[in-house]
Amino acid sequence: MRSPGESIKSILDYRNISIKQLAVDLEISYQRMLKIVENIEPLDEDICRSLEMVLGFRAEYWRTLQRAWYHDK
Repeated sequence: MRSPGESIKSILDYRNISIKQLAVDLEISYQRMLKIVENIEPLDEDICRSLEMVLGFRAEYWRTLQRAWYHDK
């Protein structure tokens, strides 16, 4: 199973979007975005909703991915 960060990175790579640009689009700091991509910081509800708006994947997808990843660890 992919981690939330790996999934985000894969989408960004496919769409040729930088982590920095995603941070700008989500209106969060670049440092926080790096922590999310590196799975240091979990996805919270606000980030899940923002990812839905920016990347087009439903917030529930991100919540489910987050729960599964941290449950399996």
